Amino acid sequence: MTGILLVCFGTTREEARLDSVEALYTTFRENYPALRVTRAYTSPTVRRVLAERGIEVPGVEEALREMAEAGVSDLVVQPGHLLYGDDYRTLETQLLPHRAAFHNLLLAKPLLAGIEDLRSLAWLLAGRYPAEEASCFVWVGHGSETFANCVYPALQTIFWEQGRTDMLVGTVSAYPDCETVLRQIQRAGYRKVQLMPLMLTAGDHAVHDIAGEAADSWRSRLQEAGLEVSVSLKGLGSMASVRALYLRHTDEALEKAGYHVL
Repeated sequence: MTGILLVCFGTTREEARLDSVEALYTTFRENYPALRVTRAYTSPTVRRVLAERGIEVPGVEEALREMAEAGVSDLVVQPGHLLYGDDYRTLETQLLPHRAAFHNLLLAKPLLAGIEDLRSLAWLLAGRYPAEEASCFVWVGHGSETFANCVYPALQTIFWEQGRTDMLVGTVSAYPDCETVLRQIQRAGYRKVQLMPLMLTAGDHAVHDIAGEAADSWRSRLQEAGLEVSVSLKGLGSMASVRALYLRHTDEALEKAGYHVL
């Protein structure tokens, strides 16, 4: 039997969970009806809070055991991560003790695994959000202390190569930071900024670090600089076109596992 395990950090913000994380899970079940598809959240805190609400979602270890016990021999693990950062590497490590329980246990690529992924994402986001006079879009990701963080400036470069110099990319905890992006906005002369989460789901980081009222949020710092700021609280997972990019990586991994994707 072939199975798919979708792994995400998870979120306790119910609207975000439903329109991004669970929407991605539903897309996987609909696109692979012949396979056993389940999901896991990596955050113990998120799982605990959800369990208190009566929503049970397993962790990675539990989900792997359940798959093996159900008779799954070929398992593709699709991460909801955007890049090859610390969370992706942690997931790789978690899978190692379970490899003997499966004939094939494959970890698929994250959303932005290479240049073609970056081009695809930039193209679909540019198409979804047309340019507006005197306004720019600022896509804010988590950021990573690993070399994988280069994905963020690379994405901005590709936006600009596609003619969308009004698309800027920043991060909450790495480079490019808010000050770097603010300088770009000011040099270009934009008066209006639309903040967008470059994250699978608009969870706590989006609500507090990007859209929050605190003085150190992206919204507050840009407003303090005299800019007119609006914020979207929709994660990338809420877009069907982005969910299709994840499916593409899963299809590639299934082919490697010997499962022919129709």
